[in-house]
Parts: sequence; C-alpha cells; structure tokens
Amino acid sequence: MLMVSAPAVAEWSEQQTAVWSVVQQSWVDDAEETGEWPTSFAADGYSSWGDTDALPNNLAESDAGVRFGDESATTRFYQIKPATIDINGDTAVVNYYATVVSENNEGEREREVSAITETLVRRDGNWLFMASSGWTPDLD
Repeated sequence: MLMVSAPAVAEWSEQQTAVWSVVQQSWVDDAEETGEWPTSFAADGYSSWGDTDALPNNLAESDAGVRFGDESATTRFYQIKPATIDINGDTAVVNYYATVVSENNEGEREREVSAITETLVRRDGNWLFMASSGWTPDLD
C-alpha cells in the first residue's frame, strides 16, 4: 500500500501540527486495518456523517462500518491534504481532502475523492475525534 500525506505547513503552530499528526495517524491505522480506528481515536459522544448516510452514526455504528469496509475492500493508496486547521482552546476543526484507491475482494479498484471536516477535542492532553463529516466534492 502506498500512502502519502502532506507535510506540516511551515506556518503551523505546535498545536496545529499535533492535531494534524493525530489525523495522519488515524489514516495509517485505518489503512493498515489495525482495529484502532475509530474507537481508540474517539472521544465519548463521537459521531460521523457521510454523504451516503441518512443520519449521523454514533461510535459503535461508525466502528461497524469500518469493520465491514475492512472485510470487503483493501486500501491500496491514499493521500490526505490539509486545507485548514483552526484551534480554539481545547477544540480543533480540521478541513482536508482525501483521495483513496481501494480494491474489493474481486480485484476491482475504485478511486474516491472526499472533502472532510473533523472536530477534535483535547482530553487529558490528547487530541480525540468528536465528529467527522465527509462528502464528495463536485470537481467538474
């Protein structure tokens, strides 16, 4: 698997760099199917909402979706690129783009581009995901 992540921007603060590092590690763990994402990265009350979901998913539902994805496809390549990281106290909002190429169990590959907004909260010095929302941007 090939993974690419944009380096930290030179103007970023130490806190912004720390937040982006958590986002990057969540992608590593998800792509490597370690079982850590999302449960080990999430704060109590975590929710996610994708453009194919009718309603937001809680942590247990998000985790079930990730496990199903792990069983039905393998990530072959991903690239994440930050757009903004805004921090106010113990809350961070991260906007970024992701490109993922996955391969299903029949060997068919699919490329997906997403725009993602994630909210992280600092608990006991650690940044944890509180909410995630992703959608497919209209690139035409």
